[in-house]
Amino acid sequence: MRYITAGIIAFFIILFGVLLLTRGGNQTAVSPNDRAIKLSNYVANPDAKLVYIKDGPINASQNHRAIRITVTPNFKIIDVIQGYQGAVIKTETFANSNDAFGQFLAALDRVGYTKENRGKSYKDSISACPTALRYYYRIYASDEEIMNLWSASCTTGSFAGDVRSTQSLFQAQIPDYFKFTNGVNFALSQ
Repeated sequence: MRYITAGIIAFFIILFGVLLLTRGGNQTAVSPNDRAIKLSNYVANPDAKLVYIKDGPINASQNHRAIRITVTPNFKIIDVIQGYQGAVIKTETFANSNDAFGQFLAALDRVGYTKENRGKSYKDSISACPTALRYYYRIYASDEEIMNLWSASCTTGSFAGDVRSTQSLFQAQIPDYFKFTNGVNFALSQ
């Protein structure tokens, strides 16, 4: 009888330990950017979405422009955005495949897409470079934001990956990227 009781107690202790490990203990102390993000985890996720945004300097809303590229396992979208409310003035969508998406994620992993600079000076992209170009690097899964990093043409920002290679990889997802974006003006005034 003593062995059965000891076995039951051991079972519950092990079960409790497994629950703590899988739930991460104190969940409120861990933010999304504190967890290691593995791009390979998103290859088979049909709800995965990677977003790259090239955002112009702070200027008049009617002159403000941004280019957003969204890549998922099923499609790729490029948008030209006017103003600060996200008004899409030009868009195009292309088909994608799981294999192509997997290759894209592997390439982004090699250029450090999820690497982050940590520190208080990296928190605010707008006040750091109001007259420069800013770049945003995001990951979503089921519409939940998993990662949101930034860099700018005048400072490093929170993104610690290879800025140029990342930009090239996203642009390469869009056929005729430069033809589509020809005429998009990122000047302070137009």
